[in-house]
Amino acid sequence: MTAIAVRAPSQADVPAMARVVVTSWRETYRGLMRDDVLDDPGMLAWRERFWTAALTEPRYAANRVAVAEAATPGSDREGVGVAMSGPPLDGAPPAPLQLYVLAEHHGSGAGAGLLDTVVRRASRPTCGSPTPTPGRRPSTASTGSSPTA
Repeated sequence: MTAIAVRAPSQADVPAMARVVVTSWRETYRGLMRDDVLDDPGMLAWRERFWTAALTEPRYAANRVAVAEAATPGSDREGVGVAMSGPPLDGAPPAPLQLYVLAEHHGSGAGAGLLDTVVRRASRPTCGSPTPTPGRRPSTASTGSSPTA
C-alpha cells in the first residue's frame, strides 16, 4: 500500500514540483496539444523558475502551496502532486490556482489532501491560530485511508 502525505514545500522540493507539473501536462494533454510544445526541453526549467518564485517572492506570499508525496514501505518518498491557491478575494474562500497529481496516483487521496490543505483548511480556523499569518504556508497533513481524488 502506498502512503500519501501532504505537506508544505521547501526550496529542495522545486525540481520534484516542476517534474509533477510537466509530467501531468504530458499525461493530460498528449494528443490535444502539439508534441513539440509538450516535449519542449526547456519546459522543466521554466516550471522550476516558476516554483522557485512561488516559494520565495513577496508577490506570492499570500498564496498557499502544498506537495503530496507517496511512499511504499522501505522506499523513499516521491513527489506525486502539487497545489497552490490564491488569496481570497472579497471575502470568498481561497481559490485553487493549480492542482496536479500524477495519473498513477489518481484515486489515492493525494488530490483531496492537496485541495484540503490549500483551500478548505485555509477557509476555516485552526486550533491555536485564530488569525492567519500573512505568507504562512500550509502545515503538514496526511490524507486518510479512503481515497477521494
